[in-house]
Amino acid sequence: MGMEKMFTREGTEYAKAVHRDEKGKAFFTRLKHCGRCGGVGGWSGWPNYTCYDCHGKGNLGPERIRLYTTEELVKLNATREKARARATAKRAEKAAKIEAEKAERIAAFIAANETLVAEARALTEANPFLADLIGKLELGKLWTDKMIAAVERTIPETKAAIAKRAASGFVGEIGKRIEIKVTVERVAGYERPAFRGYGTEFVRIVSMRDEAGNAIVVKSPSFYGREKGDAFTLRATVKEHSEYRGEKQTRVERAAVLGDVVNETKGENV
Repeated sequence: MGMEKMFTREGTEYAKAVHRDEKGKAFFTRLKHCGRCGGVGGWSGWPNYTCYDCHGKGNLGPERIRLYTTEELVKLNATREKARARATAKRAEKAAKIEAEKAERIAAFIAANETLVAEARALTEANPFLADLIGKLELGKLWTDKMIAAVERTIPETKAAIAKRAASGFVGEIGKRIEIKVTVERVAGYERPAFRGYGTEFVRIVSMRDEAGNAIVVKSPSFYGREKGDAFTLRATVKEHSEYRGEKQTRVERAAVLGDVVNETKGENV
């Protein structure tokens, strides 16, 4: 009958001579690898090139490596798998408990702020900020007091902006000149290749609104110096009537400012 196969704890078969300790447990002996120097005994940065752990030997002396029979290994692995299963179940139970508690907190918050959350949810398409906060709430992140205050400010502002967009109509006739009092609401822009054939130019997009609430837009590299809050009389040619995000807009060109400019935000002449 041949010698029984022996294995390390990792399942690697060991086919050499096997020793037994005083309790009859199988093992073999090997030199323990030095992890500090990697088995080379030293490094040029150390005094005299000597490793602090192995003192230049490259190993830490003999160590015993336990060996197991097939049956022992099967039992050990089964025990380990049971322990892992228990640990996994415990982690899952803990995670489920945390999620349940989080869901309860979110539900309690929504119940306590039902009207505010409902209004914010209804305006997510119109306002990215509100959409972001509703998204955070759905992911289980409670709003702070500052967030709540910001939502309370943003909701009426967004409703007012929606009402403005809904009330906007077209101004003038395409191709005809108009003179109309306006106030700048927003200034943006983009860079494009210059029409002269070299370099680039910055196109300013100046969004304005007249006294009747109609949206008027200028896209031009030469209509500069305007900023949010500026109020003045605009002379321009109507280029087109169009819609942007559901709002009727009058696009004008060859725009010029007549008379003085007053910045209603700053309360001063410009």
